[in-house]
This record gives sequence, structure tokens and C-alpha cells, in this order.
Amino acid sequence: MKITDIKINNFGKLNNKNIELKNNINIIYGENESGKSTLLKFITSMLYGINRNKAGNYASDFDRFTPWNSEDFSGKISYELDDGKKYEIYRDFTKKNPKIFNENMEDITKEFSVDKTKGSKFFYDQTQVDEELFLSTIVSEQQGVKLEAKEQNSMIQKITNIIGTGEDNISYQNTINKLNKKITNEIGTKNTKEKPINILEKRKKDLEEEIKYLDEFNQEKYDIDQIKQEEINLIKEKENEIEIAKEINQIENNQIIEREKIKLARESEQEKNIEIENLKEELKKVNKSEIKNPNKKIKIILAILILLLGLGLAVVIKPIIYKIIAIFCGVLISGIIFLNYYRIFKKNNDVIKEIQNKKTNYEKEIEKQEKILEEKIKENNTKEDNIDFEYKNKKEKINLKYKDKIENKKLEEIINTKNINEKIREIENIINESKLNLHRIEIDEKNVLPKLESLSQRTEELEDVNEELGNLVFLEKAIIMAKENIKEAYLEMKNDVSPKFTNKLSETINNISNGKYNNVKISDEYGLIVENEKGDYIPVSALSIGTIDQLYLSLRLATIDDISKEKLPIILDETFAYFDDKRLKNIIKFLIENYYDRQIIIFTCTKREQKVMKENNYKFNEVNM
Repeated sequence: MKITDIKINNFGKLNNKNIELKNNINIIYGENESGKSTLLKFITSMLYGINRNKAGNYASDFDRFTPWNSEDFSGKISYELDDGKKYEIYRDFTKKNPKIFNENMEDITKEFSVDKTKGSKFFYDQTQVDEELFLSTIVSEQQGVKLEAKEQNSMIQKITNIIGTGEDNISYQNTINKLNKKITNEIGTKNTKEKPINILEKRKKDLEEEIKYLDEFNQEKYDIDQIKQEEINLIKEKENEIEIAKEINQIENNQIIEREKIKLARESEQEKNIEIENLKEELKKVNKSEIKNPNKKIKIILAILILLLGLGLAVVIKPIIYKIIAIFCGVLISGIIFLNYYRIFKKNNDVIKEIQNKKTNYEKEIEKQEKILEEKIKENNTKEDNIDFEYKNKKEKINLKYKDKIENKKLEEIINTKNINEKIREIENIINESKLNLHRIEIDEKNVLPKLESLSQRTEELEDVNEELGNLVFLEKAIIMAKENIKEAYLEMKNDVSPKFTNKLSETINNISNGKYNNVKISDEYGLIVENEKGDYIPVSALSIGTIDQLYLSLRLATIDDISKEKLPIILDETFAYFDDKRLKNIIKFLIENYYDRQIIIFTCTKREQKVMKENNYKFNEVNM
């Protein structure tokens, strides 16, 4: 991989800065405070994102490098991977994710995985190198290779660690000691006091004794539950019975009401009978009515006699006037007799017609009322039959409804009881008595429940204690297993990996030290040792600070080929500040000869590196800050 172009819009103190890097040696020169460290942080932040977490510092990287005089906080970096694929990364640092373009300027940002905290992991996906590994191997800062005397032992330990375990901050023996200490402090043993396992075991014993005492209340609660359930079942049974009884009572009440209605209807039948008898009596009276009907013959004869008498008188009497008078009187009296007869006759005919009409009306009304009476009798008979049928039918429905809820014997007893109201009172008395018993039982239960609640709490607490003990035992086993695995890994590293690594490290330090030191070993007694020109092995602690600096840089360079399939750049930030001229010449020569296929970026505040490059006719790209 090679970084080709860097464009800084605004980042920390840097703004509108464009930098072009070449394939092999790039020397970025600038005086102190010129922005070299800011540039290095920009490169790292472009590849991995900027850290917003303070992590114990007074300010996060985001806060430290946010531009003061501009709202723009962005930049771009271009690079080419070993397979020839080119990429441009634009990042606005106020946003989590960058924009990633391929050489065809296609946005391929979504092709890479995303971290919730720092955003796109494109560079890790491409190189399999995370930021921590990048900074501990690819980037070598002055603080990482330069040692003061008081830091010498620390650096020797780091070198020993990386050779023994593969990590500069991991010591096998320290790790084992820490694990042993972890067992003692965080778990405890039989010989310790007031440690987690001791406290938990004591608490477990106390809880078991308390639970044993409280467990006796379980049997009491069981007995209470049995009696309580019996009373509840009895109440439920009697409530079913009283429900049946009330339904039977309702049916019987309805039957009584219906029969009362029939009784009233029968009374109306009697009233209808009386009404009909009255009509018949009236009809009889009509049939017996008297009609004035004079004898027709007598009246006619009487009229004729009077007429004849008048005519006779007219014959006998001489004067004509008397004759006329006699005839007139005879005719007049006869006419009066006939006229009176006609009037009476006519009146009698009207009365006869009226009587006949009344008779007809009475007969019709009697017939009508008799039919009504007949319908009423029929209707009431039907209702009486229906009442009996409905009564039996409803009882049968009740029987079907409750046959699965109550014993048949009890059901038949309630259904067929003669005095249902008395049965209801009897059942209600049983229910009330059971409810009083249930109330007394619940009072006893309330006295037991606190004990059982306490038992439940203690049981749960015991489970938690056992779980914690189990976790401690599991942790102890895990730590013991970890110790065994670490020991196996350490022995494997020591017997297999370490020799290969120390051989490579020996080759590197030999080149850098110009053959003064050419063999690095690990001794169980002295730790890391090196062979001097005379063939004697001396502890690293006996070396000069400059030599230890060289050794640690050699260590970083020895690991660089193994961290990624990509040939990542070697970035050296003021790494040679404390190298003398001879050591500087050797390290630059070593870098050029052994890492010619990698891009090397050297940050420096002096002209020493340029001078060595020029004196030895080494080609390089110089960038001035």
C-alpha cells in the first residue's frame, strides 16, 4: 500500500494543505510546532476515524483537532493497494462515516462494514490491521523508541514481553501473577478470610439453617390450603345449588303467576256466562211482550152495523135533513171505527217488527258471546296445558344445564323439592357458615404468609448465593484454565515462535548496529540477552539507552511483515532524534536495502536525514511543512 495524496481542508492548525507522497522514502520536514504531529494524526484519523472519547485525557482527539477559525473540519486522502486498486477517502470529521470512492469515482462506501462508535471500517476490511496495531507497529513515534534512563527497565520488559508473548504490553510472569492475585482477591481460598468465596460460603450456611426452620411453615401452609380449598369447593358447590334452586323458584313463581292469570281468565268465563244468561233472559222477555191487536171481525161488523143503523134511520126518518144526518153519522162513526182500527193495526205491526228485530239481535249476540266463551275456554285450557308443559320443559333444561356441575342426586333433590324457598334458606345458611370458616382460614393464612415470603426470599437469595459461588468456581476454573493455556502458549511461543522471531530480530539489530550485536536470546534467568562482538551474552539492561532504542525499533520492524498481507507504509515520527550519526546512517541504509518495496514516511525537525540521503545518493521525496 502507498499513500499518494493528502489534502487537508481544515484539521487542527493545518488548513488548505496539499501533500504528494512518493513510492519509497518520503521525508516530511518541519520545525517543532509546525504541524508534523497534526499531519500524522490526520492520516490516522482519515483511515480509522477520529476519537471523540476523552479516555482520561483533558480533551478528546475530536476536541483537540477541531479547527478554531473555521466550521469546516474535513480532508481527503488517496492511496493505492498492492493489487493496484486506487481509492480516495473524503471525510467530514463532524460526521461518523467518510465517503469512499474507487478509481472510477464510484461511491463504494456501503461495501464496507461499519463500527457503531467510529463508523466505516473500510481500512480494516482492506488490511486486517486495526488502529491499535497500526499505531504500535506501522507508526514508530519518538516516544516509542527513545528512552530516558529511568525508562530503560520498562523498555527491556516490553521487548521481553513481545518476544515471549507476541505483545509488548503483556508479560507472561506478570500475567500469571495477576491471575493468581485475581484468584486470591476476587475469589478467595480456604485459607483466606473476608474474601468473596468466604463471605458467600458463610452466607450460604446461614441461609440454609434459616430455610430449614422456615420450611416447617410449608406443611402448615399446605394444610391450610387443603382446608381452604375444601371450603372454596363447598361454597362453589352450594352456590351452584342455590343458583339451581333460585331458577326452580323462578319457574314456580312464573307458574303461579300464569295460573293466577288462568284463574282470572276462568272468572271472566263465568262473567261471560252470566252475560249470556242475561241476554237469554232478555230474549225471553222479548218473546213474552204483549201487543194490542183488536178483533178484526168484531170491529168490521160493528162498523157495518153502525152504517146499516144510519141507513135504516135514514129510511125511517122522514125529513131529508135527518136522513142525511143519520147517513152522515153512520158513515162518520163507521169511518172513525175503521180509522182507529187501521191506526192500531199499523202501530201493532211496527211493534211486532221492533220485537222481531230485538229477538234477532239478542239471538245473534247470544250466539256471538257463546262463541267468544267457547274460544276463551279453549284458549284457557291450552294455556293450562302449556303451563304444565313449560314447567316440565324448564325443569328438564335445568337438569341438562347443571348435570355436569352437580351430583345427579343433589340435582334431583333440588328440582323435586316441595318447598323451594326453605331449600334456598338452607343452602344460604351453609354458604354463610362456609364463608365464615373461609375467613378464619384466611386469617391463619395471613399469619403464615410472611414466613413463607421470607422463605421464598431466603431461597431466592440462596439461589443467588449458589449462583455467585458457581460463578466464582467457574471463574476460578477459567483462570486456572487460562493459566494453563497461557503456559502452553508461552512454552509454544518460547520453543517455536520465539526462536524464529529472535532470529529475525537478531538479523535486524545486527544490520542496525553494524555487526556489534548479532544474536538475541531469551534466558529464563536473565530474561532478554544479546551476544556482543566477543561472543559473550549480556543482559539487555546492561546495554546503553541508544542500543535499547535500536533494539526496540528493530523489534517493530521485525513484526511489520507479519501483521498484514498488505505491505503497509513504515511511518517514523522523530524516531531518530536520539540516534548518533553512525546509527542514523545504519538505520537509513537498513531501511532502504530491506524495505525498498514499502513506502517509508519520516517525520523530522532536523536536516540530518536529508543529509545522509544526499551523501549516499539515496533518492527521496522531501515535503516541507
